[in-house]
Amino acid sequence: MACLAVRRHESQSSALPSASHACLRAEMWPISRISGREGRFESFVVAELVKHFSAVRRDAPLYHWRDATGHEIDVLIDTGDRLIPVEAKSGATIASTACDTINWWTSLPANPNRGGVLVHGGDRSFDFKGLRVLPWYLGG
Repeated sequence: MACLAVRRHESQSSALPSASHACLRAEMWPISRISGREGRFESFVVAELVKHFSAVRRDAPLYHWRDATGHEIDVLIDTGDRLIPVEAKSGATIASTACDTINWWTSLPANPNRGGVLVHGGDRSFDFKGLRVLPWYLGG
């Protein structure tokens, strides 16, 4: 049975699952520590999220998540009581597999977080496979 355990790199209080859920080993890095790994579109989405938090005078609680098997979430927003996974896809259309990683992550038995957001290069908002899909200009 897989469950969620996360090792944070920087001490802050958050909604992150505790080590008592240790079955799946993963690491989360503050977005500010990731360089050269994000494509231009992902970088744009992250920049817009940072800009949003700056406008409301809050530190941006944004993280990138990846486990040892290659699953990754582009951005996790730590709201203090939950984590909101965000995927950025530059295409105007959404492939049927676009939500697979978020849906896998939210289905982990010890993970209380549900739902998520997919920001895409198109111009429509809609629900798809349990996620809220937002166009690029509403993604931040």
